[in-house]
Amino acid sequence: MYFFLYYSQYILLAPRYNFIIALQHSARYHISRLEALKLQVQQSLELMFGNQFDRIDAAMRKTYKEV
Repeated sequence: MYFFLYYSQYILLAPRYNFIIALQHSARYHISRLEALKLQVQQSLELMFGNQFDRIDAAMRKTYKEV
């Protein structure tokens, strides 16, 4: 419930619920999601550049083997 509330909704719920705890839970969720996205992008880039390096290495080995 708290994870997808807008700031104005937090303000409305503050008198009934512990506003600080709800805000902390929301921040933890968003930070965790951001870290997960960062790792996902990093892994994709490493895979992409790793494949590129393998192709260049194979082409160079083939070229120098033929010479």
